[in-house]
Amino acid sequence: MNLPSFPCSPLKFLCASALLLLPIACGDSGSGSTSSTGTESGTGSATESNSSAETGTDSNTTTTTGDGDGDGDPATGDGDGDPTTTGDGDPTTTGDGDGDQGCGPDETECAGICVDTNADPDNCGGCGNACDFDQMCVEGSCEDGCPEGATLCDGNCVTLGSDPDHCGMCGNECADFCAAGECVDACPMDALECGDACVDPQTDPNHCGECGNDCDLGEACVDGDCECQAPNEVCDGQCTDTQVDPDNCGVCGEQCDQDFETCEAGSCACVEPLSECDGQCVDTDANADHCGMCGNACGGGDVCLDGMCVGECADPTPDECDGGCVDLDSDPFNCGGCGDVCDNDELCLDGDCIEGFTPACDSCPCDVCGGDTPECCDIDGMISCAEECP
Repeated sequence: MNLPSFPCSPLKFLCASALLLLPIACGDSGSGSTSSTGTESGTGSATESNSSAETGTDSNTTTTTGDGDGDGDPATGDGDGDPTTTGDGDPTTTGDGDGDQGCGPDETECAGICVDTNADPDNCGGCGNACDFDQMCVEGSCEDGCPEGATLCDGNCVTLGSDPDHCGMCGNECADFCAAGECVDACPMDALECGDACVDPQTDPNHCGECGNDCDLGEACVDGDCECQAPNEVCDGQCTDTQVDPDNCGVCGEQCDQDFETCEAGSCACVEPLSECDGQCVDTDANADHCGMCGNACGGGDVCLDGMCVGECADPTPDECDGGCVDLDSDPFNCGGCGDVCDNDELCLDGDCIEGFTPACDSCPCDVCGGDTPECCDIDGMISCAEECP
């Protein structure tokens, strides 16, 4: 085929250069489509699709074992499909390569959530050990809460700005007086002297208005008076948090069932592991009317064992109570006998209700046992911190 000619003499050099550069421009330009697959173990695959003149063909798909960072370079990568960040198989989160994000070194997994059992009032010292609504969790023990402006030191609510035994910080003792968080030889002229404490009676929660007048939890010292602070409310003369108070849940006077309910976000809710069915808190693992799920009733004389309707009870819940299979030695809702319910701060150990909780320990001794529950009990492999072991 004859191609039409055109004058090229004036542009001879440019024409020749263009013909020489054409294979490069169309072939190994270094650009192409790249896809990557990142894996959680940090190993991935990268696929590059390039047109290469070196192969003697117009198109060539080259597959290279890569590193999962999407750059086609097997030497550098983290397995998350992102070459710019450290990865774990998921470019959006920090992980460890096994698909399980895990908890931090000072955290424990409770009900699928990572918590600090040294400070979490719902899991204080161990999973499920909930402090009372007016308590706080301090180093794994439930302690009475402090009013606004006070700090808990050695089990006491103190004002760090004026307390001579905890001046500026817990444990910092003064030889003479404490004023504005510093040890001094004498109180300033504008301070009220209460023992060795130099206080401002207008704001000090331990000496509000006068020496020795302590404000309560939920209150603050404002202009010399203890005032209930929002979102708390005054119910029967007591400042309380209606979001968590089971005696005043949501509004003053609204009481939750102390045996089966707790107050969460201002509403009464069933305690774990109970579920609400037809307005009642029931254990769907051992309820013949709601076996496995609400409304699933067992018939024909069957009993409910671990959420399934069966002919008779068997281990590990060999005892029958109203058509449900329980263990009278360990069931806090049927402890020692059907319908004998332990208090919320008690465990059922060997058929007796004993003050305690289940710690995050695999064996005894257990470091988190202490305070009102100093004893570590090992009953058939179940570890508990209790007031005393049965």
